[in-house]
Amino acid sequence: MQIDREELEKTREALREQRGKAVLEGRKFDSAKIAAVESEIAAVDDMEREKHRLAQYEAEARADANATRHRRKILQFAEEHVEAWGDLHEAVKAVVRAIMRIKTSAEAMIYHMSMFGPAPVNWTKQEVATRIGNRIAALLQKIPGQRSGFGSLKFFSSAISDCDDWAGMEARRLEPQLFKYREEKAHGNS
Repeated sequence: MQIDREELEKTREALREQRGKAVLEGRKFDSAKIAAVESEIAAVDDMEREKHRLAQYEAEARADANATRHRRKILQFAEEHVEAWGDLHEAVKAVVRAIMRIKTSAEAMIYHMSMFGPAPVNWTKQEVATRIGNRIAALLQKIPGQRSGFGSLKFFSSAISDCDDWAGMEARRLEPQLFKYREEKAHGNS
């Protein structure tokens, strides 16, 4: 049931006019009618305040639930963030170990190649380091918004693009040199 406050106020004003006329004319007027309408107006006001309070309570409950959901997400992502840092640390340590193996094996190959004359141009220490850097940069450039650098790492444009088979790429680069040494070994043993 919808109670119209405006109608109640009109009724109250009409009753007040009637009371005013009655007093002027010396008649009796039952003021309980006005009190009853004012009581209904007060009830409408109370109802409106309660509706407002309930709406505010529901809004606060929604805001609290929303805040709780966001706090849980923050904690979840913080945990993932810290775990990812641990993963990154382990991965970078593995990358460093792999780079050290590449450098050590490349330096050893360069040394042993020098026994047969100068090492090929594409097998200098700097060339190997450049290939490593270019391949790592090619992967890091895949991170959205990181085409020219990542934090303090700056990428230089390179002709190399990312390749899924770095070992295969390096084996193809190395094969012509290995073929030469295999041939010399075969000739030396005959």
